[in-house]
Amino acid sequence: YPLVALAVPQPPPNAPVGGMAGLAGGMEKLHDYIPPRGGAYFLVAGLRFRSFGLINTFALLAVKFGQELEIDLLGVSSVILPAGFFELNFLVRFLPTEGYFMARGELTARSYIYVPQVHLSGGFAAGFWFHPSPYSGDFVVTVGGYHPLYAVPGHYPNDVSRLAINWQVSNEMSIKAGVYFAITPKVVMAGGFMDASYNSGLLSAWLKINANFIIWWEPYH
Repeated sequence: YPLVALAVPQPPPNAPVGGMAGLAGGMEKLHDYIPPRGGAYFLVAGLRFRSFGLINTFALLAVKFGQELEIDLLGVSSVILPAGFFELNFLVRFLPTEGYFMARGELTARSYIYVPQVHLSGGFAAGFWFHPSPYSGDFVVTVGGYHPLYAVPGHYPNDVSRLAINWQVSNEMSIKAGVYFAITPKVVMAGGFMDASYNSGLLSAWLKINANFIIWWEPYH
């Protein structure tokens, strides 16, 4: 993305460089990302900051106005702790004219717990709909996705991945585990799984555990 390439310390080889001069020289490419539209305007600001002395964040704040108002915040946050390294890509989108707010995040493949061999993955989403949206009054908050048998409504984010760890203990043994939680105006759900396997050629063993819970209250069941 050209505007990001101008801000990061080492832009990709094919990205426009050279400050605004490089950006002006790559206007044709920029139009692929930001198509010109009559009566529409936007402002973009790059933000780089540290929170609580631990969390490093680089983000783009974009505001589109004119024909409609849209506010977006997208970026990446990372934190190094004794318990591991965590890196999160995130996107926050607010469209008041459509009655829509959505915040989403996904851990990157670089995230781990304690040692790099214990990979951490997963995502979250929080969406709210209000007037004039046809789904006004609806909301969803999920960490790690939904119950396997839950029919996800079409306007909900349906690609939220399980909050999971993947640990390759040795060449013979691996452990995978994950959890999820979600709540909407009509239902709450939670669950998890663990999958451990050992294979040394002549000897193989497995342990698989799954638990899924869902409660509806309109009507309660």
